[in-house]
Amino acid sequence: MTTKRTGGLGWLNKRRMQAERRRRRTRRSWAFGAERLERREVFTGDPLADIVPLSDEFDNAASIVDWQRINEVEGWNADQLNVWDINTTQPGQMVMQPHTVVWYGDWRGPLVFKEVTGDFVITTRMQIADRDDIGGSDADDVPGDGQFSLGGLMIRTPRPIENGAADWQAGSGVDDGTNDGENYIFLSMGYANGGNHLSFEVKTTRNSDSQLELTALGQTPTTVELQIARIGSSVIVLHRLQGETDWTVHRRYTRTDMPETLQVGMVTYTDWEKANDLPPIVHNATVMDPNVIADPSPAQPFNPDLTAAYDYTRFARPEVPAGLAGLDLANPGQVSDGELLAFLGDNGYVDPNAGPDPDPDPDPNPTDHITRVGTNLSHIVDWDPAWVFKDAFNRARPWGVQARNLDTGETTWQFLLGEGPELQLDDNGWVTELPTWQATDGTMYQQQATTVVFVDHANQPAGIYRAEWDGAGELTMPYVIETGTTETGRNYALVDMPFNAPFTMDLRSTDPTNPVRNIDLWMPDYNGESFVGDSWQPGDEGTPFHPLLLERVGDFDTLRFMDWMNTNNSDIVTWDDRRTVDDATQSDGDLVEFLHTNGVAPEYMIELANEVGVNPWFNMPHQADDQFVQNFATLVRDTLDPELTIYVEWSNELWNAQFPVNAWLQDQMTLPENSGLDFFQVAGQEIQRVFDIWTSVFAGQEDRIVRVVAGQQANPWLTEQLLANVDGRVDAVSVTAYAGISYDMVAAYDATTTADDIIDDLLTVSIPWASARLQEHQTLVEQYEQTLGRDLQFVTYESGSHIFSAPNPLQTSPALDAALAAMHDPRMYDVYQTLLGEVHAAGVDLYNEFNFTSHDGANFFGTYGLLHDMTTPLEDAHQLRSL
Repeated sequence: MTTKRTGGLGWLNKRRMQAERRRRRTRRSWAFGAERLERREVFTGDPLADIVPLSDEFDNAASIVDWQRINEVEGWNADQLNVWDINTTQPGQMVMQPHTVVWYGDWRGPLVFKEVTGDFVITTRMQIADRDDIGGSDADDVPGDGQFSLGGLMIRTPRPIENGAADWQAGSGVDDGTNDGENYIFLSMGYANGGNHLSFEVKTTRNSDSQLELTALGQTPTTVELQIARIGSSVIVLHRLQGETDWTVHRRYTRTDMPETLQVGMVTYTDWEKANDLPPIVHNATVMDPNVIADPSPAQPFNPDLTAAYDYTRFARPEVPAGLAGLDLANPGQVSDGELLAFLGDNGYVDPNAGPDPDPDPDPNPTDHITRVGTNLSHIVDWDPAWVFKDAFNRARPWGVQARNLDTGETTWQFLLGEGPELQLDDNGWVTELPTWQATDGTMYQQQATTVVFVDHANQPAGIYRAEWDGAGELTMPYVIETGTTETGRNYALVDMPFNAPFTMDLRSTDPTNPVRNIDLWMPDYNGESFVGDSWQPGDEGTPFHPLLLERVGDFDTLRFMDWMNTNNSDIVTWDDRRTVDDATQSDGDLVEFLHTNGVAPEYMIELANEVGVNPWFNMPHQADDQFVQNFATLVRDTLDPELTIYVEWSNELWNAQFPVNAWLQDQMTLPENSGLDFFQVAGQEIQRVFDIWTSVFAGQEDRIVRVVAGQQANPWLTEQLLANVDGRVDAVSVTAYAGISYDMVAAYDATTTADDIIDDLLTVSIPWASARLQEHQTLVEQYEQTLGRDLQFVTYESGSHIFSAPNPLQTSPALDAALAAMHDPRMYDVYQTLLGEVHAAGVDLYNEFNFTSHDGANFFGTYGLLHDMTTPLEDAHQLRSL
């Protein structure tokens, strides 16, 4: 598939999803204040739609009301234009004829503008003429009777002036990090000084310190096209004289001082010799016309010898090629003029008079493109703030083993002693016995077991929790206010839990003939609903999930269960290795010894997807045998809502040397049967094997599954190698859309770094870099679609604009406090809006965030969550609100 240009601008035509098979099930709506998240889909038409309508072809006099004037918005009682109209004095043109007035230093002239936020390109065509009623009538159009008589384009920083001269202050003339005077850039053409010829004047002004350059021209042509592009902190000015074929990059500037929103439009000025006879404050507040004011310098005549007529003014968003992302566009050593002209000049604006594209895309309507939004769910661990289950013991860490010295009463982790019996567990993970044992030095120990339910930043709610369990033994826990036995003979304890309190359970003894087992810890009542006694088995009408979880994830399109399946640490080989609903816990928490965990029971993942009507994304363990894959696929086929789409991926980030799958693939390369195969060929074999099993299980229902091949954001070549080795067994190509803080950025931070500095880096550096990588992968997807002769989805498996990553260099940075403040700053809403806009512009069909929840604060492993507390109101959860 190709991207076509119409009238000189690429319109990023997007692919339609071949089928939107979704029929959302009616699902329970849980109260959470007055807030309700809308389904997270980014509906965006043309990426330029917010700015192209600002354009004006000057063929309608009524459009003059759409333009603003400096004298009006700043409250100056001085209209410094003798003529200003549209399609009146000269048909099809905006005419600006200034009185004696200038732009230099603190002298401020007329500007006809529109406010534009973000990056933009403004383009105009202008005709310059003199005024025969001024000075001596001459045969040419050079406005040579008034020095510095020029017209052109300007971008200007708005000033906080509402009452003209009363609010005005002179600029400092110093580039000191403030905006206290005039700040602008313009490119103009007209008469400068000396010789009867035209000139270009380019001027950059910082806090009223003006630096100008003149370029001499001839007496003709008097018509010129002008263009200014603002991209990040780079400002590029271009021109093309009538009769010229090519645009010329005239000058480039770096202006980090200019804010997001600028005044952008047409400027005229004339008669410097007379204008500067008045000091700036008087000049700015005065119409310098001999019929209006007393002549300040009778020896010097008024010579406002300029008329500027504009044929059009067109606005567009720049489309910077992916290969230029992260480069300094203002530096010719990094980006050549030719590279700029690839997206500026004729490629930088939309000509509404251009004819239709003779070779449009088969689906040229970009407004139909939808980017759906999903999220990864975090590990079920004791430190995560997600309220997943009604029964909080499902998040309890698998039993750790302790040894209590029977002589001193001191307790230590058994593994630190280097000896002792293995903890005895039944098939579901319940402790069956806790023996006493003698160490080699003769010390007698009592084996104990302990588990952690809440720790660190779990942010569990305060309230009354109820624990119940079967069996005989000593099970202790903090904050207990009542204990007893139920009518059915179960033990119980009421726990008055403080908010975010660490909470452990210690099993000090258990009866081998009737061991402590089947422990429940029900969360406190929620909106009047009690969970006590609630249990769930597959097929039950009830739900095992906390209603707040259902509410807060129910509006996503897709839930990726990579962490719920403990994909990066899984040692599953056979079906018997999986977690089951009957297991003691579903947690993947850190283990002290002896145990391994293999994620959440598949039935829970299927149930959650069914209850909230959200598409599931499953990651097959890298060592799983054929029977495991077949059984898993069969379970999904038979129990998942058939209206839901199933995303299937083999393992996760197989290229990542931090994860065991990478070393496992390296080992597979050494096997005799894989002799001569490289890393990607071996990986391709495994991907094909797993996908073939899923396809076989879903025979006749293949449209229910999407086979995902995932590459690496920073390396399209790696993605290409994987695609080349899966023999076409792919329905979606996936990478990440991360835009974070790099090591280089952190190295440049110090104690003066602010949250705004960090967010600015995300917006101006990280997101453009991510956008460029997505565009590269979109090109790869289109190439592979042509090879296969069918459409593919382009999806992200993880994404987000994360300040803290893993490993986390900010943890020890003097900018740590600023980074923590940035993470919760309201501007993160804008960061995510910008990132989503770039994702959509790259043609991404499904965006998956990483991660839904995580601990607050900073540690070595970073923090990625949209939520750090499940009860955070939507207006304060800026990233989630943006999604």
